[in-house]
Amino acid sequence: MLYSATGQQEFGDMASKLTDTYLRRMSGQRGASTAPAYDAFVPQWDFDAPWFDELDGPRDTSAAGVAALGMLHLVEGQMQREGGAADGCAHRYLQAAVATLRALASPKYLAGGPDNVKFPALLKHATGGFPLRSHVDVGLISGDYYFLAALHKCYRMEACMQLAGNRNR
Repeated sequence: MLYSATGQQEFGDMASKLTDTYLRRMSGQRGASTAPAYDAFVPQWDFDAPWFDELDGPRDTSAAGVAALGMLHLVEGQMQREGGAADGCAHRYLQAAVATLRALASPKYLAGGPDNVKFPALLKHATGGFPLRSHVDVGLISGDYYFLAALHKCYRMEACMQLAGNRNR
């Protein structure tokens, strides 16, 4: 967010390095190559922790929401620097952000419908404190906030809306 707000290249360089690391770790998480598309963009709560099949990781939708918003801010900063084009890394980050938002909006992760009428959050399957076995596979208000903020950011970015397939707002 600092890069898109300030335009300072050192913030952009660091954000790009962190995003590249995040995307590399995402592609290496268990089942990434065989998982349904929506699972490939929702991280395990800790990349270095053991995988628990019975908990589907556990995954962390709140982390995915934070990552999507961060990538959109990075893309915005890069597009400002490049005169409005989402080329190269910016396009790759934009694709990953849109794929993450689509994953979070899938029935697996988005609460709603007759099975989740009383679920107290927008996103299911967040993880807050796995080592203490606290807040595992729950909804977290922080995840909902970052998901909604990322959706709003995407809505305000023409390149994001085009990639998402919603050209007419």
